Amino acid sequence: MYDLSQWPYADEAVECLRDAHRFLMHREQSRSIMDSTHEVYRSGGQIDWKSVLDDLGIASGKLGISPYTAHLVLLVHLLDEAERRYRSHGLSDDIFHNSFDDLRVKCEECFRVYGTYGTFVALWITRFHEMRCFAFGRLEAEVVPFRVDGSPVINIHIPSKGRLVESECRASYQKAADFYHLERFVTDSWLLNPVNRQLGKESGIVRFAKDYRLLSMSEDHDNADAWRIFDTMDISDISALPARTRLQRIWRSHLASGGFIERGYGTFTLLELEGSGV
Repeated sequence: MYDLSQWPYADEAVECLRDAHRFLMHREQSRSIMDSTHEVYRSGGQIDWKSVLDDLGIASGKLGISPYTAHLVLLVHLLDEAERRYRSHGLSDDIFHNSFDDLRVKCEECFRVYGTYGTFVALWITRFHEMRCFAFGRLEAEVVPFRVDGSPVINIHIPSKGRLVESECRASYQKAADFYHLERFVTDSWLLNPVNRQLGKESGIVRFAKDYRLLSMSEDHDNADAWRIFDTMDISDISALPARTRLQRIWRSHLASGGFIERGYGTFTLLELEGSGV
């Protein structure tokens, strides 16, 4: 298995992934899926990621291994080729390291939510393998069409790496702008929801959101982002949701009053950011 020591994985996570990798590589069906995917990836061929992940999930489930664990094992299995690909395109070791730290972040999320090391968003992560999305320090970015006019813009993703520090976010914006040669940024995130303003002006979330001009709000009555706040997919009993942090208490109260965890879509340009004087 690829050496994960360059990222701060928990020892237990590395042991789990290593054991699962060894086990899957000693079983014909799972080994075939992993090796054939690696070969297609190495040759630059097109991978039907959903089919591969579905097949591996079924095969691993029959072997008593969580599909979430197997999915992360596959993504780690491809890291040697991903590293070679990044270098062949002249990308820095920092970009490779920061981008694939997302695997560790998603591994920790999976453990918090499901109690197992792996990932429940493997299909999303493949954008790093395909070099469609990169991390520039604290934040991740990819180019997408602007919802207003279809022009290319930098779409920001915010990995759950703790507090959002304004200087670190600003540095990420500048690096992404230099890399993509674009000035407009967007994000589609629950972090832009005005409910978060109850955290106060010094909150990292509030300071992050103030950079964006809010254009629209979603109508997500399924509360799909609840797990990001409460570390659980089950919010059927709102009174049982954790309230350890101020963020959790604010959102639990909001849900209890009939509200939803809706996402905000916002934008800014570097020029606007500089002109704000902050």
